[in-house]
Amino acid sequence: MSEEIYQAIKEQEQKEAPIQEANDKGEFDKQEWAKNKKAERDAVYELVNETATRIQNDPEALQGYLDVMARFPKGTPTNTLLIFAQRPDATRIADYGTWKGRHEYVKDFDNPIHLFKAGDEYTRDDGSIGTHFNVVHFYDESQTKARHIEPRYPAPVELLRSLINTSPVPIKAVESIAEARQGAYYDAVKGEIYVSEGLGETELFRELVIESAHAEIALSGDNLLRDNNNEAAHLTAYVLARRYGVRDAAVMPLVEKAAEDKPLTETKAELARIRNVSKAITDRMDAELEKSRPKKNAQRQVERGDRNGR
Repeated sequence: MSEEIYQAIKEQEQKEAPIQEANDKGEFDKQEWAKNKKAERDAVYELVNETATRIQNDPEALQGYLDVMARFPKGTPTNTLLIFAQRPDATRIADYGTWKGRHEYVKDFDNPIHLFKAGDEYTRDDGSIGTHFNVVHFYDESQTKARHIEPRYPAPVELLRSLINTSPVPIKAVESIAEARQGAYYDAVKGEIYVSEGLGETELFRELVIESAHAEIALSGDNLLRDNNNEAAHLTAYVLARRYGVRDAAVMPLVEKAAEDKPLTETKAELARIRNVSKAITDRMDAELEKSRPKKNAQRQVERGDRNGR
């Protein structure tokens, strides 16, 4: 009983509230508080750039980043970089208030995952509209008393059905494909995906995801040259295979180290493209899969890495 009381005391002490700097008279110093918050934002922005640079120069780091993206497909590229940099093995994250609302004690309160959250809009000097971003503190389930929840993956047949039913273009089965591929091919001229008959479930899933990614990129008008999209399409297939537990289909393509003079903005844009394509496909698949799932009464208040990650 005493242990529960002391835990309640600790929880009371660990209220997530803005840090208020007091002067010698015990009064709140707004300027000092704003200075500290700016320093925190600057440090987090620097961490974003450092992590993007690391991914740009290290294919293994890229794979680790994609693993995080697979668990948190709805997160922004920036926040995905931050999760990877601070806690690459995170599985479920939430802020202190959400964990507390679930009666789960945050035991590692002093080491939060720093993420960005959009705040108020403002008008720039040139008249354009910008958005303030604030640093927020999140905690992984491993930092709490919460019980670890293993992800539950749909059956391969369900995955394939959801992928086919939500394809951005028609899919047609053919005996053979004329192009230099054995599995599937997206024909941008005809606006169709052709898939060879007789493929196994794993190979069929991977081939269809690759070609769905090609279709998604082409339809968005991002880049119409197929050769320029091959890497993004294969990396998308890796993300979706990891997300849905199709382990044998999670094959990382060979990614060469970036040129030394490659701008960091290009790397960030490529990461954003992979995220956008992956999210577009998974959003449709998840909606289709949800139709066949039994309704649950419990509200999901914590962001699930295997389903609703940040």
